[in-house]
Amino acid sequence: MAACISGGQSVKRTLNYLGLLHGIFDFAIRRGWASANPVKLVEKPRNRDEDADIRFLDKTARRIRVRLNFVRGRTGTPKSKRSSRSVPLADILGGELDLLHRRSAFDDHEDLVFAHPHTGKPIDRSRLLKRYKQAL
Repeated sequence: MAACISGGQSVKRTLNYLGLLHGIFDFAIRRGWASANPVKLVEKPRNRDEDADIRFLDKTARRIRVRLNFVRGRTGTPKSKRSSRSVPLADILGGELDLLHRRSAFDDHEDLVFAHPHTGKPIDRSRLLKRYKQAL
């Protein structure tokens, strides 16, 4: 598997190959064609930790990355690395976020993007849903 990674293959593709080979060997064991699954012994490659900082105003990034979530009154990290996705940021949205950031009293890079205007804390879920429905 190291050859796949060093040859330029992505970690995801390498893991897909491992999964396929694992299934083939399991099938061979069930049929009596093999006595063991050598793929079980292979050390799976891992993604290099990427910079998870939110850089929504950085013109080189042009992506929104979610690194924290707020659920039931608690801040935490998403359940899995897969949950920490990034999405492209449209130029017009970047401009609007920049304006919002400059107008806010809570403009530190650690502050919430969408927060209560007076406290800087997360907006109450029920109030947020009410405002969302009114906007619709």
